[in-house]
Amino acid sequence: MLVRLKLLIALLLLASAVQGQIVKGYFPYYRSMADVSNVQYNKLTDIIYAFAAIDANGNLQIMGPGGTPDLSLFNAIRTNCTSNGVRLWVAIGGWGLSGNFSGVAADATKRTTLANACLNLCSTYGLAGIDIDWEFPASGDAANYTSMLSDIKSKLGTTYKLSAALGGESFNYSCVAAGHAVGVQAAAFTYLDYFNIMSYDAPSCFPNHTSLDFLQRAMAGWNAKGCPYSKMIVGIAFYCRGSSVDLWSNIATTARFNDSDGIDGSINFDSKPTIEAKINYAICTMGAAGAMTWELSQDLPGSNPLNLTTVMKNAVDVCACPFSDPNLGSDQSLCGVGSITLDGGIAAASGRTFTWEKDGSAFAGTGPTNTINAGGTYKLTIAQGSCTKYDQVIISSTLPTPSLGTDQLICDPASYDLSPSNGSSFPAATTWQWKKDGSDITGATSSTLTNVRNAATYRLTASITGCSSTQDDIVLTSSLPSPVDGCSGSAPVMLSITNATGGPYTWYSSASSTSSLATGTSYSAPSAGTYYVQDGVSSPPTYVGLAGPANSFQNTTGTSVGIDFTTSAAVTINSVEVYVPGWAAGNLQIKIRNSANTADVYTGPVMAVNNTTNATLKVVVPVGAALAAGSYKMVDVGNINLYVNTNPTYPITAGNVSITGSYGLGSYAFFFHWEIAGSGSACKRLPVVATVGGSCVAAPVELIRFSATAEQDQTLLRWTTAQEINNDHFELEYSSDGKKFNVFGTVRGQGNIVTMTNYVFEDPEKRSGKIYYRLAQYDFNGEVHYSEVVAVENNSSTISVSPNPFSLSLQVIVNAQEENADITIWDTQGRILQKIHSLTNTPQNIGQELEPGLYFLEVITKGKVYRERILKE
Repeated sequence: MLVRLKLLIALLLLASAVQGQIVKGYFPYYRSMADVSNVQYNKLTDIIYAFAAIDANGNLQIMGPGGTPDLSLFNAIRTNCTSNGVRLWVAIGGWGLSGNFSGVAADATKRTTLANACLNLCSTYGLAGIDIDWEFPASGDAANYTSMLSDIKSKLGTTYKLSAALGGESFNYSCVAAGHAVGVQAAAFTYLDYFNIMSYDAPSCFPNHTSLDFLQRAMAGWNAKGCPYSKMIVGIAFYCRGSSVDLWSNIATTARFNDSDGIDGSINFDSKPTIEAKINYAICTMGAAGAMTWELSQDLPGSNPLNLTTVMKNAVDVCACPFSDPNLGSDQSLCGVGSITLDGGIAAASGRTFTWEKDGSAFAGTGPTNTINAGGTYKLTIAQGSCTKYDQVIISSTLPTPSLGTDQLICDPASYDLSPSNGSSFPAATTWQWKKDGSDITGATSSTLTNVRNAATYRLTASITGCSSTQDDIVLTSSLPSPVDGCSGSAPVMLSITNATGGPYTWYSSASSTSSLATGTSYSAPSAGTYYVQDGVSSPPTYVGLAGPANSFQNTTGTSVGIDFTTSAAVTINSVEVYVPGWAAGNLQIKIRNSANTADVYTGPVMAVNNTTNATLKVVVPVGAALAAGSYKMVDVGNINLYVNTNPTYPITAGNVSITGSYGLGSYAFFFHWEIAGSGSACKRLPVVATVGGSCVAAPVELIRFSATAEQDQTLLRWTTAQEINNDHFELEYSSDGKKFNVFGTVRGQGNIVTMTNYVFEDPEKRSGKIYYRLAQYDFNGEVHYSEVVAVENNSSTISVSPNPFSLSLQVIVNAQEENADITIWDTQGRILQKIHSLTNTPQNIGQELEPGLYFLEVITKGKVYRERILKE
């Protein structure tokens, strides 16, 4: 990015001469559209459209061909300026349109009208500024001329520029009785950003009306009058004088183009040598702001080698800056260093200024170096005389974001080593902290978290001095119980598992050992080490998966739909479910084919079905297909019309079996559920660690859940621990803003226990509105750990969920003035297991068909969403 930026800067310098110096030209209103096309916009920094007429009251109108108000020519110039990056001005007055200046300048009300009109032109047309071309103020107008410029500048402010154009023949010429300077006070230059010297049209005592001598005398005279050289823009003539006035485009020849003094007989003009000499003196020697010409349409087209606009631009380019391009270096990062000193490589010098910006705004610092301690885009602009150059650099203050990858299922493998895949992109001084479900994991301060075996949301935060911290989350769900590592000063060490839903559980000394140590949910380890527990070796578990939402059926005909599935281990497909529409009759028959669809691996028996009702009939089709590990296709090849899902692609994983897509074959079918019995354990063995010795550090209290439920006018707080080590007590805290918490209750802990414990506490106060709760757990040594914050809104809607944990069914009551509520149960893998549309104030008993384990309950009513973890024992 920086390389491209510096290339752009270099191109801009070439395109518009030395940065900060001006190549400007007037374009008069009485020219044609063809003249607009001949202007060399790419050789100019500015164009002044001439003129806007001023009436007796100070109002302005932009003039067009024919000498009447007309925007057509102006708009054509404006369009070309915009597309070529050229600044556009409007000149007011000029020869023949300056008659009203004196009266307007003498009247404060009319001056205000003029100033407002100038501002309106700038803001309406996006002008760079206004040029006052009063030809010419008399001695009696001097004070009013200053007042007029002051009033205009006060309106234009710093947003728009103000310039004025005047001649120079009143300075040191014995042949001139009157001049252009008599009506100008020194104070007038205070209000001008630039002063355009018409260093042409010299009187007859000069052999060339646009000579270097005339320009030098004009610059000196105006400087003595009070105009700084740095505000001067000197004039170049694109026309000749002599026996007559004519355009350069009409008199141009190669000889005249190269003429040393611009005099050819009775004709005098600006040639290439005179233009170069004038610009060299004005800009390179005296520090003038730039050069301008009257006027652009008088030049030859840019393709002509005798074109004077090119000469003018090239001459300005020769006036190189007295310093080289600044270079702030490559983009850098504050991460790990805290501060960086930027240096453009240009030394301080008399008359040289250094301006710093950050993200486009002024930034402290006026020297060649600057020490910064915050990220942003920094720009250093160096100016001396009319020369301006800059460079910029991007300073980053943000670390890369750790990338922990996709969420994972704890099954196969049964544990994970978590680490960011982009860890090598972090500085060596980066510090790390892991969190589990929002709480810091003590001692987990490296980029890798090893042997992770518990379902939770894990967050890795990267931090370093000088940069903002970054983090990433990974969610681990589990098909296994939660391990409870053991820690003891001496052997034996008690190991156990919680959330056990299957069984029997068998303990082993290694991940591959065939000799069991014991069975059950706990094991007394004789020594330190890692032991392994496996679920269901003698009785493999059954998995039921959902392959499509049951609420999106359609009665359809056409190509059948089946499922593609892959199993990573040997399994038995026990049955599948299909849905038969009302009054349908026929045969159902399941067929399983290889993934290439070239051979049948199983053909099931024909099952006759006759649905004599108007309701949809769920039919469980027995399968009994024992399959080796591999990929398969399963379809119904019977002749009965079935309900078909219109978008049957639902990636689902259950145990070793993964549904990967949809497949069409034969008749009309779709399998919405399947039941799979594994021929062995579906998951790998779960490692459980025994630690022995004085350095043994007990695991903290493991909080499975913490919830707050509004019931009637009270709030019930419920929490469950999987184990408790060194647990002294809990404190219940509430907050009305989620920031400042107050203690309102204390519950004694279990000390040390490795079995699941449920707690319930009722908030004794009736608190209204939205209330935030959190749980503080205190160890015996006083160390405190906080739960996540939960919120309850006590209003006209309350949700009653009881009992929780439950063993048979869960009763949900939605107390609300609404007529209905949506109740959904999700499993830990994000699958919808049950969803009902309930009337409010009506008890709903749900969860009867759930296997023991952890689930998520969601209730939506009155536009509000209530979520709670539920546990079936």
